[in-house]
Order: sequence, then C-alpha cells, then structure tokens
Amino acid sequence: MTTRGKIVLTILLLGVVGFGMYRWWDKIAPQTRPQNQSINLAKVKQDLDELKRPPTDIPLLIARTQHRWFSARAFRPSVASAIM
Repeated sequence: MTTRGKIVLTILLLGVVGFGMYRWWDKIAPQTRPQNQSINLAKVKQDLDELKRPPTDIPLLIARTQHRWFSARAFRPSVASAIM
C-alpha cells in the first residue's frame, strides 16, 4: 500500500470513528453525579464508631505464659546471633 493510500485510509477510519462517537455519545458518555451530595452526619459518626469498636467474633490472643510451646520458642536463641 502506498503512503497516500495509508493516509486516506487513516483519515477515513478517523472520520468513521468520529461520526460514531458523535451519534452515540449520549449512550457511551459516563453518567454525571451531582457535585454536592447531602450527607447524614449522625449516620457517618455512627459508622465510624462501629469501625473503631473491635469485632466480637474474633477470639482474644492467648498469652505466651499459658502454653509452654509458645514460651519455649520465644526464648530460643536465633541462629543469626550464634554466627555473629
């Protein structure tokens, strides 16, 4: 294909795409939302308070002194300190 043919084909393709966008823009354009939305301040504060509270379904961590396995591993010297 010659250079002139490529230029004509590119312009023709851009024209078809431009015409399609012109005809279908109202369908493909993103929907706009109002800039100022009213908020319920009491509900926002309540939601924040709920997020700050720890969930009740998560069990508490067991203390290290309750199980010998945990305390024995905690006081084992590391290999890195023995090499240095």
